[in-house]
Amino acid sequence: MCGINTFCGRSIRAFGLKSCVSALALWAACPGAAFAQETMQLAEPLLDFGFSTAKLVWVAVREPDLPKGMQPTMYSKLAMNVQARIDEGRAAAGVISANMGLVQAAATYSAIAGGPEPLSKVAAGLVAYGAKKTSDYMVEQVIEQSGSRARIILAEGLKSTTLTNDELRKMKPEEIEKRVAEFKIGGQQIARILNDSESLRILQNHMIDMVSDNALEGLRRTAALGITVDRVRQEMTEARAEINFVRDSVETRTQEIEQQMGALADAVEANSSGLAELSGKLNRQETAMAAVAEISFSGWTTQQKLQAVRSNLVTGLDDAQKQALTRSLEAQQRQEKIVSQVSSAAGDLKAIAEIARRLDLPEDLVKGVDTASTIATGAAQFLSGNYLGAISSVTSLFGMGKPDPVADRHKQMMEYLASQFAAVNERLDKVIELQVKTVEALNDLRKEQHQFREEVLTQLNRIESITLASNRILQGLLKAEWRSCNALVNEEMNGAYSVTSRDHLLALLSDGETVNRVLDCYKVMSGFLGDQVLPAKWAGTVISADAVPDDSIPAGDHEHSQVRALQQIEDRAYKAAASLILAATSREEIERYPARLVSRLAQPMPSADTAGEYRTALADPAADRTLADFDCLESKALSSALGELLCFERGTRTVPNPNRLPIILRSPMLGVQVERLVKTGVLLATFADLSYFTADREMRLILPSDIKAISANRITRNMEAARRKPNRTRLLESLRRLSEMYVLQHSLTYGDYTAWVAVQVLYDPATRTLNLTPIDASKAALAAAAVDAMRANPVLSRNVILLALRHAIADSLGSMEEAKKYYFLETRYRSSYENVLRAKNRCAPDEIALSEWKKLLPGWEIVYAATEAERRDAAFAACIPAQPLDLGDHPQPDRRSGAAVRVADFYVTLPLSMELAIGKFEQPESLLRALVLRDSVNQAIAERHISATVAATVSDDAKAEESRKRLAFDLLNAHLISPN
Repeated sequence: MCGINTFCGRSIRAFGLKSCVSALALWAACPGAAFAQETMQLAEPLLDFGFSTAKLVWVAVREPDLPKGMQPTMYSKLAMNVQARIDEGRAAAGVISANMGLVQAAATYSAIAGGPEPLSKVAAGLVAYGAKKTSDYMVEQVIEQSGSRARIILAEGLKSTTLTNDELRKMKPEEIEKRVAEFKIGGQQIARILNDSESLRILQNHMIDMVSDNALEGLRRTAALGITVDRVRQEMTEARAEINFVRDSVETRTQEIEQQMGALADAVEANSSGLAELSGKLNRQETAMAAVAEISFSGWTTQQKLQAVRSNLVTGLDDAQKQALTRSLEAQQRQEKIVSQVSSAAGDLKAIAEIARRLDLPEDLVKGVDTASTIATGAAQFLSGNYLGAISSVTSLFGMGKPDPVADRHKQMMEYLASQFAAVNERLDKVIELQVKTVEALNDLRKEQHQFREEVLTQLNRIESITLASNRILQGLLKAEWRSCNALVNEEMNGAYSVTSRDHLLALLSDGETVNRVLDCYKVMSGFLGDQVLPAKWAGTVISADAVPDDSIPAGDHEHSQVRALQQIEDRAYKAAASLILAATSREEIERYPARLVSRLAQPMPSADTAGEYRTALADPAADRTLADFDCLESKALSSALGELLCFERGTRTVPNPNRLPIILRSPMLGVQVERLVKTGVLLATFADLSYFTADREMRLILPSDIKAISANRITRNMEAARRKPNRTRLLESLRRLSEMYVLQHSLTYGDYTAWVAVQVLYDPATRTLNLTPIDASKAALAAAAVDAMRANPVLSRNVILLALRHAIADSLGSMEEAKKYYFLETRYRSSYENVLRAKNRCAPDEIALSEWKKLLPGWEIVYAATEAERRDAAFAACIPAQPLDLGDHPQPDRRSGAAVRVADFYVTLPLSMELAIGKFEQPESLLRALVLRDSVNQAIAERHISATVAATVSDDAKAEESRKRLAFDLLNAHLISPN
């Protein structure tokens, strides 16, 4: 603390405030203030490295108060600008990057596939920090306003004395306090008039401040107003009331906001961990899965579900599973509670704005607080993730348990052999009676055929085994090319993909082996991304799903064949979806207007309503014209990465190659190694930030001594070379192309646009059902492509049925608006659904049970798909068998069991009533993970540009240079977010 007795120190003691009017004077007078000023000068150039990298090398400094007159609205403005950059990265169509609040789309995966990325946390942290600074600033403004009242009283009281200005300046603060108490107004001393120590203290502190600020001449020139004793009491009572009101109301609210933002991020992480633990405990056990499914889809509140589990109303769970489910529900309940609190906090921010208006504080302060309210709401939506459907989708993370497909096939084979041998024996008996010799000859022939068959099967097994072994060897060779990157992550980073602290960074840069691995990995990574990804020629490389379909090399033939079978299922779904999209899109659109299709495909939406809004936004004449006019020299229509992918090998023309879009949509499927590559690349970007090139273009990393010099407020020559290095985001931009392609493939396979196209092809408004066999030959071929895509992809087929059912209900009610008004007849749909489940025989024609279905959805064939375990019960004997996951010779996906609708030669399970009502699309984990991966790259790029964002935020500020330095300093020095 300072050794001097200033107004600021007295205000803090007198009123319990966090800041003061003379903050700048106090800061300059305190020991160490010079060091803080020097450090503030350092913050701005360090921010050129990007936020996370700058935080790693930053040395925390005691944070001084905001200088007098510097308004805190810049924090809310910066939060908005940061969020805008994040949204631009998420938006496939750059032409509407700011439209629709794309945070909502991102929220559907944040709580499931991982917590928010660092820059999203920064936006939320800025809201809390800005709210705190707003509180401080408002208190300062109220004290300033109280000064106008105090000035009149002090001017009147000063006239009753013979004190000169020089005499007052020579006085100590204690002497000034005594003299102010003796000032007279109307013949009475001020101390007696007020009879209130706190009100007197306000006057005394204002006098001390005016003496220290050399404002006595102005005070003496204050016009005499003939102020009375009663007016003195009234003015000081009002001044004190306003200060207390701001202190009690504003500071309490802003403290709550600060705490809730951090608690919400923690709750999201706890909820994600709870879901992961629950998934592991259930371990695909059918009974346990059924129990969880029952409670997940019950429609109860989280509190009711918890009570049911704790009261043992949910059967089929062992103690460990019950505890895991309880912890998951408790985590969800904590998250829901904090979401509610944050919503309340946003309301509190609006209340602060009203307080500012009421006190006639500056208009830009009022606008800044309103902005903070908006950002707080957006932060709550993003950080909370899809809290509306988180628990209802809990089982979708790991699927329903199914009987062992190997055991089923063995049982079927034995039954088949038994029946066949019985027939053979019957025929043999007759043959023996008539022609014994012929039978003997046939037996010899049969033995020879059997021996031949065994030899052929042995050879085939050997060929398959050799093929699998060769594939494993190939995987090993492909991974060997990335030896330095794997060693960096697995050995130097202990499996992590981020540098966690300044000490951690110093340790890595101090190790010569680590530095060599970083440089070698960077060389391998940058070369691969340029040579393989941009031309979309990754077949047979480490990121190709066919070449390396799993995270690790399978240990043996059995595991390997199962991995390959899973990949065949996904590859078939991907190719069928691509065939449908290309068949349903005109040649003109594909060759001349590829940006239209790519912009829609690359932005999967979480619900039918948001998908409709996005289609409408893209169809806006201005947006559509921009997309149609897309060329390779402009950057507005599409995100930059998608534009680069489309414009590869364009030759001398500015428009994309007409064959480029089919090449992209038919490129080999990317595998899980993409995630490892991208995460490693984002890690490398941190080291790339801290690198420079020698005169002969050799890449070098800075030294530990360069980072340590920052502690002495010095930027070394190496650091300066790294800061000014051109193309600092080149690696990240290459990674962005890969992550966009990864999203594009998964969105094509599982996204809402493919489902919407299938519905456009198959749905018949006249019958309000799917028309699978149109008479028109061209439509028939297109319908066949849609059916093939649904047959190969249960997720797509369920989304198609959800959309088609919503269309049927809307058509029956007259319009989509009417259907939304009645929530797509959720109650009737649920009743019809439950009637089928309650039927004594779900699989026989039960007219009573199906009557509601026929009224609600005439023409739809409702069936029930039963598991093998259910079919052993007589009530389910006539049911169609559910299709479990089959990883045998003819791999088939899992189609689930339950109430379903028949489509061609397969069935599709029906959506739950809530899913139908809100139009919630099913998005598999692979799609969610692809979205998170893309987000991590886009945010890594956005934070590298945060220095420019800061500059743009304060560009219209009268004190732009001072504000820019201060904002950079606070961004690095405040604990908005940990470096990792």
